Amino acid sequence: MELTCPNCGGLNAPASVAGKPVVCVYCRSVIRHEAGLEHAVLIPWDKTECKLHAERVIASDSVRVYVQATLSLSGEEPARVRSLVSDALAGVLDGVWRFSSIDRREDDSGLERIVTVASVRVPEQATGGLVERLKKACRPGLRLELKELSTRPPKKEIDAARVELRKDLYRNAGREAETLNAMLPSDTRPWRVGLISIIEELNTPQTRQRELVRRAMGSMAYREGVPTEETENVDSVSELRLTATVELRRPSVPEPPGGFFAGGVE
Repeated sequence: MELTCPNCGGLNAPASVAGKPVVCVYCRSVIRHEAGLEHAVLIPWDKTECKLHAERVIASDSVRVYVQATLSLSGEEPARVRSLVSDALAGVLDGVWRFSSIDRREDDSGLERIVTVASVRVPEQATGGLVERLKKACRPGLRLELKELSTRPPKKEIDAARVELRKDLYRNAGREAETLNAMLPSDTRPWRVGLISIIEELNTPQTRQRELVRRAMGSMAYREGVPTEETENVDSVSELRLTATVELRRPSVPEPPGGFFAGGVE
């Protein structure tokens, strides 16, 4: 029979061994279930809460370019569509183009139109005059348009920063428990870390986004590997910020001889 935690109301699986303690998977309160009882038994806790913050700067000199391609073709297979668009985009930006969607629509004249979105990550300096270069790459039956310039750092860099920040938060949570134990010492009821809830924010300066859009819409000539005053990389960074809500707790009453569950343990 499922156990209802009286602290938070969450449903928990019963203990595999009768009388053995169960910890609520939602609020981490210690509960148990004994033969003949219809409810969980709750140990009272002293609780306190604190907020911890950790930030890390992620520097990136690349940008992900999203291009929308509209094809006036009929009966083309998706693989053929991707091949046609990739060939056209290869002359605009070097890199591995990834396709996120292929949508088939019918225009007012009854002809089928295929709309797809492709993206590639490139150095920021490669985006100079991009709108003009996309127009030149258009051909009968194929229109290419700049959809978005994303300044979000690469996923692997965000993941690496997130791992290090979470480690910092866990270490600091442990230090908070140590501080409480130093201020409110107890040999039998030490403070310990209970729940940790983490919220993540990634902040990218909008000035960088606006500058890249301005460059993409410009008409400056682009020469691969030869940055100019207009095409050199924008000095900018993103900030990953993690905020943790940490609950510290200890039993409100001394543990009886044999432990809280001495009567229920076989």
